[in-house]
Amino acid sequence: MSNGTILTIPKSVTGREELVILPRKEFEQLLKAKDGINEENVLKWSTEAKQLKKSRKLSVLKSLKSLR
Repeated sequence: MSNGTILTIPKSVTGREELVILPRKEFEQLLKAKDGINEENVLKWSTEAKQLKKSRKLSVLKSLKSLR
């Protein structure tokens, strides 16, 4: 997966659960590789996302207005 922009919308904005927005190209790559998606990969990606968030390199969307 490339290092494109990925946004996370918190539960407080969506009212349900966190929502992740990623570029369509990356989404399509994930769909193609879905057979390769397993618990280990998800845990790895989750760890990477937490590290990015901790280093303040992961964008968190505060409101839907900021998308415009």
